[in-house]
Amino acid sequence: MELNDRIGKIYKCSCGCAALEMTNDDFDEHDPRLDVCIWRLGSPNSGRRTWRDRIRWCWNMLRLGQLYTDDIILDFNTVQELRRGLEEWSNQAYIKLMEKDDANT
Repeated sequence: MELNDRIGKIYKCSCGCAALEMTNDDFDEHDPRLDVCIWRLGSPNSGRRTWRDRIRWCWNMLRLGQLYTDDIILDFNTVQELRRGLEEWSNQAYIKLMEKDDANT
């Protein structure tokens, strides 16, 4: 993904209920940042929302001005920390999968 490319990458949840969108924030060309959004796609229990949920969401919007905090912008250093954390998790998960595979053979 080019730094000036506004088109992001979307990663869908395994169960299909949400997606993570990562997009370059090109607001300031001297301070590269990553815009991370969480999108709700639905859930196994999705369907019509109850009146109680609808009123609760309206009340949150009236009181707070927003429904949920689901969008963050990460600076370059934080993106690097996130990358290292994901790599570490991925390496540990890979080792566990290989150990499990070796135990099954």
